[in-house]
Amino acid sequence: MRILHVTTLRALAPGHRKQLRHEVLAAKDACLQWDTISLQTDAVQSDFERQVPRVWRSALMLRLYRWMYVVRKARDYDIVLLRTLSLDLFGPLFGLFAPNLVTVHHAKEIEELAILDSSTFSKRVSTFVERWFTPLTMKSARGIAAVTSDIKEYEIARFPHLRNRAIVFPNGYHFAEAMPAEDKRLRTMVTFTFVCSTFAEWHGLDRLLEAIETDTGEGQKLVRIHLVGALTDEQRAAVHALSHKGTEIYVHGVLDSDGIISLLDTTDVAIGSLALDRKNLFGASTLKVREYLASGIPVYATHHDTALPQSFPFYYSDSAVSLSRMVNFAELMTNYSREEIREASRSYLDKKFILEKAVQELAEM
Repeated sequence: MRILHVTTLRALAPGHRKQLRHEVLAAKDACLQWDTISLQTDAVQSDFERQVPRVWRSALMLRLYRWMYVVRKARDYDIVLLRTLSLDLFGPLFGLFAPNLVTVHHAKEIEELAILDSSTFSKRVSTFVERWFTPLTMKSARGIAAVTSDIKEYEIARFPHLRNRAIVFPNGYHFAEAMPAEDKRLRTMVTFTFVCSTFAEWHGLDRLLEAIETDTGEGQKLVRIHLVGALTDEQRAAVHALSHKGTEIYVHGVLDSDGIISLLDTTDVAIGSLALDRKNLFGASTLKVREYLASGIPVYATHHDTALPQSFPFYYSDSAVSLSRMVNFAELMTNYSREEIREASRSYLDKKFILEKAVQELAEM
């Protein structure tokens, strides 16, 4: 079965690039007929990337270009996976010429548009298109692939005619590419690392700071928290204004991969997203969680990872951020090696296994 996966982003962020690269490597490792292509306006860095010609780089022209590309390629594949984009005016027409199209959904689109930092007019236009144009596109689609079961159910509610042709296609990590982090954990303190490119509202940095502020800290070890990524001036002020005995907060700003790895080697627990509920998401499948677990680092977050069983011991899904529960979880994790955590995660998160399962499910559509 031949499958083409097309994603279109104006600029391919490091996390997106890594995810697609792992998909390419995993498909090759599994000997699948699976091609991955990124259409983008920025310069290419990998074989799977294609830079869109300059004349097609405006927002609307980029969307038209990707549909022309999909229609041209659709005849050569059994299934074309296409990541959804907002403000897609061309899907209702071009979708008719790609009957093997399966749309890939990474968010609850209408809810996400509501919290984007853009003008009111832009939100209204994008929301209008999402509400009225996307259903027309989906009438001719073969099926739905959603990165979480939560998003899958959301899309089924929007497009009930595809109920029996909807699958979960979670993010994954090519474990053959990852080595366990070095174990440089310090027994005299508990160390957490929180990494984001930028600390957006749904990452929940404010909730972490509030948990630190309200925690008594009685009878617990020294706590050290590393913040890696771009903070706003307001966020920096909130961190610097926080004075809490027993908790050290280090603001590193943006670090390269070597700098992040150096911090992760000393980390007891990595922090995942703490406020996805602000996007009306209560389950997720984030690349960072996969990267941490593939490196043998347990994760604390406030949402369920839909690829992991509820009983999975190395991922703590809390109902609300609590520093004391974070510390207790970290101390429990000192009983496990990096390699033990990594191997326990492999069967759930290895991209190779995810692609093999997806091929089987797509063949049944």
